[in-house]
Amino acid sequence: MHWTEVTRVAAFQRDVVTHPVACVAVSVPGNVVVLDESMRGWQSLLEGLSAHIIGSARFAAWSASVARQGSDAHWTVLFPVG
Repeated sequence: MHWTEVTRVAAFQRDVVTHPVACVAVSVPGNVVVLDESMRGWQSLLEGLSAHIIGSARFAAWSASVARQGSDAHWTVLFPVG
């Protein structure tokens, strides 16, 4: 998966047994990778989104929005192409 192939980046919250977890789904043609805040490299991913994908929102701008929406809300699309 290369940044130049990314067609969509979306944020959402997933409920786990004890608490909600912030997630980011990165899409390329034919594949979607879902990463969450418990994974190694999470902070680096968030910091790098705007550097790699022109027009993507920074984590500070959308994390509060995702947290308020709850897990039943629609995904927050950070970067669509097309």
